[in-house]
Amino acid sequence: MRLMHIEVRIKKPIVPVIEKFISKLKAKKIGIVMTIQHLYQLNEVKIYLESQGKQVFVGNPRGRASCLGQVLGCDASAAKAVEQDVDCFLYIGTGEFHPMAVALTTEKEVYVLNPVSETLSKVSEKDRQEYMRKRVMRIAKFNQAWKVGIIVSTKPGQNALDKAVRFKKKIEVDGKKAYIFMCDTLNPGEILNFKDIEVWVNTACPRIVDDQELYEKPIINLEEIEEAKDL
Repeated sequence: MRLMHIEVRIKKPIVPVIEKFISKLKAKKIGIVMTIQHLYQLNEVKIYLESQGKQVFVGNPRGRASCLGQVLGCDASAAKAVEQDVDCFLYIGTGEFHPMAVALTTEKEVYVLNPVSETLSKVSEKDRQEYMRKRVMRIAKFNQAWKVGIIVSTKPGQNALDKAVRFKKKIEVDGKKAYIFMCDTLNPGEILNFKDIEVWVNTACPRIVDDQELYEKPIINLEEIEEAKDL
């Protein structure tokens, strides 16, 4: 089936919102990251910040993101690309998942500018540590499990069947039993039927793990295991 990806823009001017909080952005060197809905205003934001004496850095992503400065929940490589050049990052968009991805990928402070609610906040060290604590717990559950279910999405852009197959072979060498489950839309109720599975490894959207309460068994992103075990 042919697919057409249409860029949706939120028509809310960003610069007037930044003007309200510019005094709180003390850093000299700022990295800018945005979600696709606001990315068309990136150049305007850059010009304004530079007019206020800031040095602005915009990274080129190396993962699933396709535009300069674009950040996805599963791809903060645009931030990583300029991490060594900046004092902090300014994330422009809504929600908490994307700026947390930047905070976990880099060692820099991350300010969150929401153009819709017109607020400025910062990813706290407490939030970062809490997220890391949950990740460590998920990894521990995976290490203890014997039967593992590997979730693969058939959605374009999320399908990682090749990675899932390689991962399955690797952990089977380590003595685990692994099974691949493919789906278009993941329904937590459906995987309850597989009672023998002790832990689920997600290769689709990484946000799935944030809905842990919907799943009877622990669920962990494949990338989290790879980072921890260098698989």
